[in-house]
Amino acid sequence: MKRMNPVTPVKRAALALTAAALALTACGSGTEEAKPAADGSPATLRIGYQLIPNGDLIVKDQQWLEKALPNTKITWSKFDSGGDVNTAMISGSLDIGLAGSSPVTRGLSAPLDIPYRVPWIFDVIGDNEALVARGGVTDVKGLAGKRVAAPFASTTHYSLLAALTEAGLSEADVKILDMEPPDIQAAWQRGEQAVVGGRGEGARRPACREAP
Repeated sequence: MKRMNPVTPVKRAALALTAAALALTACGSGTEEAKPAADGSPATLRIGYQLIPNGDLIVKDQQWLEKALPNTKITWSKFDSGGDVNTAMISGSLDIGLAGSSPVTRGLSAPLDIPYRVPWIFDVIGDNEALVARGGVTDVKGLAGKRVAAPFASTTHYSLLAALTEAGLSEADVKILDMEPPDIQAAWQRGEQAVVGGRGEGARRPACREAP
């Protein structure tokens, strides 16, 4: 009996993207002039990715999808949050993209009602997401009166609101600023923010870590 090699997360990402691309051939890619190639693969494929350490980045870097679909013109576009992915989906400039559970839930609900589907759940990051604070803040209750930066309509935003509620605080108790991750990093380095929300999936009870 031949021993089968295990399917790693990276290979799973490549297979999932390829399967999703082929599925787009049947439902259309959003451009009327783009017709499927002779082998049944889509003529074009527009993918939205985020700078999160996962299989997507390896698939993109190694051009595995381009090798699997040589007759497809593939375009990779970087997004800073799931909210931006939703905006691109609404405008019709994306065929498939990576977004967290909160943006997708918002996108599937009124008033957005984006006509997309979730082909697979990429991963559960767990403890990867956290609140990073300075100025003596050691728990969520210590955020009262502080400025907290997070991308609105993102999983980070949802996690922050859930953590505040769990700690007995309301949105009015803190000043939440709508900022994208690159802007958050720049503001943090300039010393303009006391607390920033980390990105990731599944951090329903984010830790509040004091920065060095």
